[in-house]
Amino acid sequence: GQVTREAAQLTGLAKGTPVVIGGGDGACATTGAGVVSEGDAYNYIGSSTWLSIASPRPLYDPQQRIVNFKHLDPALFCPMGTMQAAGGAYKWLSAWLRGPGEVEDIYQQMDDWAAQTPPGAEGLIFLPYLIGERSPYWNPQARGAFVGLSMRHGPGHAARAAMEGVAFNLRLILEALAYLAESLPAGD
Repeated sequence: GQVTREAAQLTGLAKGTPVVIGGGDGACATTGAGVVSEGDAYNYIGSSTWLSIASPRPLYDPQQRIVNFKHLDPALFCPMGTMQAAGGAYKWLSAWLRGPGEVEDIYQQMDDWAAQTPPGAEGLIFLPYLIGERSPYWNPQARGAFVGLSMRHGPGHAARAAMEGVAFNLRLILEALAYLAESLPAGD
Protein backbone atom coordinates (compact mmCIF):
# COMPACT_ATOMS: atom_id res chain seq x y z
CA GLY A 1 0.00 0.00 0.00
CA GLN A 2 0.86 3.66 0.33
CA VAL A 3 0.79 6.31 3.05
CA THR A 4 -2.67 7.85 2.95
CA ARG A 5 -3.39 11.57 3.10
CA GLU A 6 -4.59 11.19 6.71
CA ALA A 7 -1.49 9.22 7.75
CA ALA A 8 0.75 11.76 5.99
CA GLN A 9 -0.82 14.59 8.00
CA LEU A 10 -0.39 12.68 11.28
CA THR A 11 3.18 11.48 10.69
CA GLY A 12 4.79 14.01 8.38
CA LEU A 13 5.54 11.27 5.84
CA ALA A 14 4.88 12.06 2.19
CA LYS A 15 1.51 10.93 0.87
CA GLY A 16 2.03 8.01 -1.49
CA THR A 17 5.19 6.71 0.25
CA PRO A 18 5.20 2.91 -0.25
CA VAL A 19 4.29 0.85 2.83
CA VAL A 20 5.74 -2.66 2.93
CA ILE A 21 5.72 -5.50 5.41
CA GLY A 22 9.06 -6.07 7.12
CA GLY A 23 10.21 -8.63 9.62
CA GLY A 24 11.14 -8.99 13.26
CA ASP A 25 14.60 -8.12 14.52
CA GLY A 26 15.78 -11.72 14.66
CA ALA A 27 14.53 -12.54 11.17
CA CYS A 28 16.05 -9.34 9.75
CA ALA A 29 19.38 -10.01 11.49
CA THR A 30 19.37 -13.55 10.11
CA THR A 31 18.82 -12.35 6.56
CA GLY A 32 21.32 -9.52 7.02
CA ALA A 33 23.92 -12.10 8.08
CA GLY A 34 23.41 -13.87 4.75
CA VAL A 35 21.56 -16.83 6.26
CA VAL A 36 19.14 -17.31 3.38
CA SER A 37 19.39 -20.99 2.44
CA GLU A 38 18.52 -24.15 4.33
CA GLY A 39 21.38 -25.12 6.64
CA ASP A 40 23.03 -21.68 6.70
CA ALA A 41 23.96 -20.59 10.22
CA TYR A 42 25.44 -17.65 12.07
CA ASN A 43 26.42 -16.42 15.50
CA TYR A 44 25.78 -12.87 16.67
CA ILE A 45 27.78 -11.59 19.65
CA GLY A 46 26.93 -8.25 21.20
CA SER A 47 25.50 -7.46 24.61
CA SER A 48 23.59 -10.70 24.17
CA THR A 49 24.44 -13.50 21.76
CA TRP A 50 22.59 -16.05 19.69
CA LEU A 51 23.08 -18.88 17.25
CA SER A 52 20.54 -19.34 14.47
CA ILE A 53 20.08 -21.50 11.41
CA ALA A 54 17.78 -21.45 8.40
CA SER A 55 15.46 -24.44 8.43
CA PRO A 56 12.54 -25.52 6.23
CA ARG A 57 10.61 -26.33 9.42
CA PRO A 58 10.60 -25.31 13.06
CA LEU A 59 12.74 -27.40 15.39
CA TYR A 60 10.58 -28.27 18.37
CA ASP A 61 12.61 -28.82 21.51
CA PRO A 62 10.92 -30.59 24.43
CA GLN A 63 13.67 -29.17 26.68
CA GLN A 64 12.89 -25.60 25.50
CA ARG A 65 16.55 -24.75 24.78
CA ILE A 66 15.70 -22.98 21.53
CA VAL A 67 12.90 -20.90 20.05
CA ASN A 68 11.67 -20.60 16.46
CA PHE A 69 11.04 -17.46 14.46
CA LYS A 70 9.66 -17.14 10.97
CA HIS A 71 12.36 -16.26 8.42
CA LEU A 72 11.78 -13.41 5.96
CA ASP A 73 11.63 -16.12 3.28
CA PRO A 74 8.18 -17.64 3.84
CA ALA A 75 9.59 -21.12 3.12
CA LEU A 76 12.04 -20.96 6.04
CA PHE A 77 12.17 -20.76 9.83
CA CYS A 78 14.88 -19.46 12.18
CA PRO A 79 15.47 -21.88 15.06
CA MET A 80 17.58 -19.89 17.53
CA GLY A 81 19.23 -20.17 20.92
CA THR A 82 19.76 -16.84 22.69
CA MET A 83 21.95 -16.02 25.69
CA GLN A 84 21.10 -12.93 27.71
CA ALA A 85 24.64 -11.79 28.55
CA ALA A 86 27.72 -12.29 26.38
CA GLY A 87 29.45 -9.01 25.56
CA GLY A 88 27.31 -7.64 28.38
CA ALA A 89 29.05 -10.00 30.81
CA TYR A 90 32.46 -8.81 29.55
CA LYS A 91 31.36 -5.19 29.92
CA TRP A 92 30.13 -5.90 33.45
CA LEU A 93 33.48 -7.49 34.29
CA SER A 94 35.38 -4.54 32.79
CA ALA A 95 33.69 -2.20 35.27
CA TRP A 96 34.92 -4.39 38.12
CA LEU A 97 38.47 -4.56 36.79
CA ARG A 98 38.84 -0.90 35.80
CA GLY A 99 40.32 1.19 38.56
CA PRO A 100 40.57 4.96 38.80
CA GLY A 101 43.19 6.32 36.40
CA GLU A 102 43.97 2.87 35.00
CA VAL A 103 44.34 1.61 31.43
CA GLU A 104 42.35 3.56 28.85
CA ASP A 105 41.41 0.51 26.77
CA ILE A 106 40.32 -1.92 29.46
CA TYR A 107 39.02 -4.41 26.88
CA GLN A 108 42.43 -4.72 25.22
CA GLN A 109 43.99 -5.15 28.66
CA MET A 110 41.43 -7.85 29.53
CA ASP A 111 42.10 -9.62 26.23
CA ASP A 112 45.84 -9.52 26.92
CA TRP A 113 45.37 -10.85 30.45
CA ALA A 114 43.09 -13.63 29.18
CA ALA A 115 45.61 -14.58 26.46
CA GLN A 116 48.31 -14.97 29.13
CA THR A 117 46.08 -17.22 31.25
CA PRO A 118 46.00 -20.95 30.50
CA PRO A 119 42.82 -22.53 29.11
CA GLY A 120 40.52 -23.45 31.95
CA ALA A 121 41.60 -20.37 33.93
CA GLU A 122 43.23 -22.65 36.51
CA GLY A 123 39.87 -24.00 37.59
CA LEU A 124 37.94 -20.72 37.65
CA ILE A 125 34.51 -21.10 36.06
CA PHE A 126 32.17 -18.25 35.16
CA LEU A 127 28.42 -18.70 34.78
CA PRO A 128 27.25 -15.81 32.56
CA TYR A 129 23.68 -15.69 33.89
CA LEU A 130 23.81 -12.05 35.00
CA ILE A 131 20.26 -11.18 33.92
CA GLY A 132 18.59 -14.58 33.91
CA GLU A 133 18.89 -16.87 30.92
CA ARG A 134 17.04 -17.98 27.81
CA SER A 135 19.16 -20.69 26.22
CA PRO A 136 20.03 -23.38 26.87
CA TYR A 137 18.29 -23.16 30.26
CA TRP A 138 15.26 -20.84 30.15
CA ASN A 139 15.26 -19.37 33.65
CA PRO A 140 14.73 -15.68 34.40
CA GLN A 141 15.89 -16.33 37.98
CA ALA A 142 19.28 -17.80 36.96
CA ARG A 143 22.22 -15.81 38.33
CA GLY A 144 25.87 -15.56 37.39
CA ALA A 145 28.76 -16.73 39.48
CA PHE A 146 32.47 -17.30 39.63
CA VAL A 147 32.98 -20.85 40.85
CA GLY A 148 36.30 -22.10 42.17
CA LEU A 149 37.68 -18.66 43.01
CA SER A 150 40.87 -18.73 45.09
CA MET A 151 43.74 -16.48 46.12
CA ARG A 152 45.78 -17.56 43.06
CA HIS A 153 43.22 -16.11 40.65
CA GLY A 154 43.60 -12.60 39.28
CA PRO A 155 42.12 -10.37 36.59
CA GLY A 156 43.40 -12.57 33.75
CA HIS A 157 41.68 -15.60 35.21
CA ALA A 158 38.42 -13.67 35.52
CA ALA A 159 38.65 -12.36 31.95
CA ARG A 160 39.43 -15.80 30.54
CA ALA A 161 36.75 -17.50 32.64
CA ALA A 162 34.18 -14.96 31.39
CA MET A 163 35.10 -15.68 27.76
CA GLU A 164 35.08 -19.41 28.36
CA GLY A 165 31.74 -19.28 30.19
CA VAL A 166 30.09 -17.54 27.25
CA ALA A 167 31.77 -19.90 24.77
CA PHE A 168 30.70 -22.98 26.73
CA ASN A 169 27.10 -21.77 26.86
CA LEU A 170 27.20 -21.14 23.09
CA ARG A 171 28.53 -24.67 22.63
CA LEU A 172 25.51 -26.05 24.52
CA ILE A 173 23.20 -24.08 22.24
CA LEU A 174 25.07 -25.30 19.14
CA GLU A 175 24.78 -28.90 20.31
CA ALA A 176 21.03 -28.48 20.93
CA LEU A 177 20.49 -27.01 17.46
CA ALA A 178 22.60 -29.71 15.79
CA TYR A 179 20.85 -32.51 17.68
CA LEU A 180 17.39 -31.20 16.87
CA ALA A 181 18.23 -30.62 13.19
CA GLU A 182 19.73 -34.11 12.83
CA SER A 183 16.97 -35.91 14.75
CA LEU A 184 14.11 -34.83 12.48
CA PRO A 185 12.86 -37.56 10.17
CA ALA A 186 13.36 -36.82 6.49
CA GLY A 187 10.46 -34.81 5.07
CA ASP A 188 9.26 -33.61 8.51
